[in-house]
Amino acid sequence: MRKNLEREEETLIFVCNFTPIPRNGYRIGAPLAGHYDQLLNSDDWRYGGSGVVMEGGATTDELPWQGLQYSLNLTLPPLGMVVLKPQSVSKPQSSSQ
Repeated sequence: MRKNLEREEETLIFVCNFTPIPRNGYRIGAPLAGHYDQLLNSDDWRYGGSGVVMEGGATTDELPWQGLQYSLNLTLPPLGMVVLKPQSVSKPQSSSQ
């Protein structure tokens, strides 16, 4: 993950799958709530891949994972990498009123 402390919307998540098997339902932690666009998928047909892509990106679940407050359920391409970027930043609600 590349986190921009000054501009959260510039945070990028890089996920690699070094196996020859696509990984469906692969969960990772996410630092921000909301929708993440897929900026790059190395398995896209355009790059000579087999075409295992996540159409439309992914939206976070309110399920803490890997020490982060939110998580994403992804489809990872075989022998490939995806780069995700938050579409819009949602700030967590404060519990104190």
